[in-house]
Amino acid sequence: MRAGFYPWRTTVPAVLLLLLAVSCGGGGPAEEGGGAEAQAAVLRTTYQPPADGDLLPRMLGHLSGSSRESLHFALEELPSFGDRAAEALAAGVAERLPDPARFAELHNYCKGIAACGRRQDAELMLRVLRESPVPLVRSAAAEALGRIGGPEHSAALCRILELESEPGPLQAEYAALGRLGGPAAAAFLEERIRAWAAGRPGTTEDGNLAWGQVLELDDPDAPARLAELTELLPGRIFHATALRRRAELGDLSAVPELRTMLDPAAVPAASTRTLVVEGLGFAGDAEGVVAALDDPDPKVVLAAVNALSLAPFREARVAHDRLEELARGEDRDLARAAMQALSLRGDRRLLEPWLLRARGYPNEPFSVEAIDLLQQEELRDERTFPVLLQAWAQSGTEPRIGLLRVFGRLKDPRSLSIFEELVFGPDSDPDLHRMAITQLANLGEVGEPLLLRLGRGSLSEQDAEPALTSLAARARQGDAEARELLIQISRDPERPPWVREAALPLLVPTLRLDAFPLLLELRDLARSAEERLAVEDILNEFF
Repeated sequence: MRAGFYPWRTTVPAVLLLLLAVSCGGGGPAEEGGGAEAQAAVLRTTYQPPADGDLLPRMLGHLSGSSRESLHFALEELPSFGDRAAEALAAGVAERLPDPARFAELHNYCKGIAACGRRQDAELMLRVLRESPVPLVRSAAAEALGRIGGPEHSAALCRILELESEPGPLQAEYAALGRLGGPAAAAFLEERIRAWAAGRPGTTEDGNLAWGQVLELDDPDAPARLAELTELLPGRIFHATALRRRAELGDLSAVPELRTMLDPAAVPAASTRTLVVEGLGFAGDAEGVVAALDDPDPKVVLAAVNALSLAPFREARVAHDRLEELARGEDRDLARAAMQALSLRGDRRLLEPWLLRARGYPNEPFSVEAIDLLQQEELRDERTFPVLLQAWAQSGTEPRIGLLRVFGRLKDPRSLSIFEELVFGPDSDPDLHRMAITQLANLGEVGEPLLLRLGRGSLSEQDAEPALTSLAARARQGDAEARELLIQISRDPERPPWVREAALPLLVPTLRLDAFPLLLELRDLARSAEERLAVEDILNEFF
């Protein structure tokens, strides 16, 4: 058994900690315990909050060097500082761009620009693309440009693409061009595809990348452009992909050609025919989709079943009898998809055979697949829980662990008695007990009373981590009561050390920037040098 409170994470190198200790005059007063260990803890108690309380400089500091967790935290939180963050990021990019040695910082600053999403910084990202010699930086700048820019930036990006030679940035720049769109992007992509189709040397990579992005364009000329370009490209896969996209864009003139590609003798590749069926589904072509139900390849039939789940086919109850036939069939993937399509039409009559199979869980054939099917959201049914209850009664520990996950997903209030017995019963199997605690968060509002009751009680050393993890998950789902209880537990000096230890690493992921004042408070409330050090480690890492 652990004897005390252990630091969650040590992220600052020992030498740096020593320098910080000297520069800051050491930490707080020595804590009870004495000896070399306590002195070492004092040396590491180096966190100093910003004098003015402004955390923006600290978030920006993570972009210049920090743990992966704190970098992600900073990138996620920077937008909450509004224009102040965006302006500081832009200034940071301009400062670091001339110095290739600071490429890692520049890369992260470009990520920050993307996170803040300010349109006016697109010109700055174009400048980075033109001036930075580091491929990693150019890739980040291109990704940012694709997120924050618009069609007005496409022409400048095209000129940059003409000079790009590195594979990473080249791919990112093409992706950005597809997102920006506009006439300049369309013309550039078309020219690259034509050069590739003509067999011009050195155009294969550009041509492939350009093709992927020309499919992303959705301007009024996109269908005609795709029709023209596919005449230049060999291979049915290009035709099928372009026809599918044209149908998705509402170009019904693609339907006749799509239908000609349903014939397996003419188009042997099932993957190509699958694209064709998806296109016919987008076009609302019932005749073509129904014809695909007779395809010899199950993957193509599956695409047709999925297409029949789309709204126009549902409302017209197209091929209802064929879906029923597939739902009764032996192919599990097709039966499942057909059942889902029927359920979306309000028809759950054929759920009964699956309920019957589920009653044999876990040993009967297809019982595991039946349980998996019945927990799908579109197949929720009042008849399911009694079947699961019967399966629970006849199952051992391992199958029951799987059923607890199903209960968590279904969120049926009738399962609460099982959870209550497993969580609070004195003779619960340890593995089921832990899984039940874990699933309380997944139960959502249904499981909240049990979760709050657990959190307000005396948590054992074994229960603290799963219980507080579930509590934090509910807090992140927006539950105010769970959030407040997590805060109370972290503050409570009467809680055992292992409870506070389990709560501590959950505060930043759950409370985000609001964790900062609480952590300062917890540092002052720490009951040992070790506990104080654990709080300091988190403050140093994130704030």
